[in-house]
This record gives sequence, C-alpha cells and structure tokens, in this order.
Amino acid sequence: MNNREEIQDLVELYIEAMNNDEVDTIPLTDDVEFRGAMLSEPIVGEVAVREHLRQIAPFFNTRLIYLIIENDTAAAMMDIEMVNGTNHQGAAFFRVRGGKICYDQAFFDTHRLFKGGS
Repeated sequence: MNNREEIQDLVELYIEAMNNDEVDTIPLTDDVEFRGAMLSEPIVGEVAVREHLRQIAPFFNTRLIYLIIENDTAAAMMDIEMVNGTNHQGAAFFRVRGGKICYDQAFFDTHRLFKGGS
C-alpha cells in the first residue's frame, strides 16, 4: 500500500519531468500502461511508454490544479498549455505500485486542439 505523500510526490515528479523533457526520471513499472486521449490502443511496457512520453513532452506544459488520492490511485486535474498557445483543462488518472507509476490515463478535450481555441 502506498501512502498519500508518496503518490503526490510521484505525480508532481511526473508533471515536472514532462514539463522539463526529463522523461527518464519518471519511475515507471516494467508493465506500465499508458492510455491517452489521442490513442486508439493503450501503450504497454516501460520502454514503449517512456518513448511515447519523450515524443509528446515537448508539445505542452502542465500545471496541477488539484489532486485527489485514494489508496494506490490519484486523479489529477490539470491546466495544459500547448505549444500552439492554446490552453486546455484535462485530467490524468494514475495508479502506483512499489513506488512507481503502473498506470497513466490522460483525458482532455481534443476538439479544441483542432479548432485552435483557447
């Protein structure tokens, strides 16, 4: 069982690493699963997920609005600033196992990406 502080630290580290293009510092399990708003299928495995995160990290910066933690799961509401100047609110759901992220699912309104709205 993970404690709240450990999970909060992991989520904050994840956001900071993504914002600074330092994806290699994110603790991920070998069998981590990533589900994204723009993906038709999940990405599974530490190597594949890390590579995907490396590819997407340069395109946005995220600010944590609030975080809800229960047991081994966290729900994060975030403000996402895209490189094209648009801002979006989105959510990510994380599960933690053994001090590492084992599940990451991101949601945001993809329609605004294509409309260019803020």
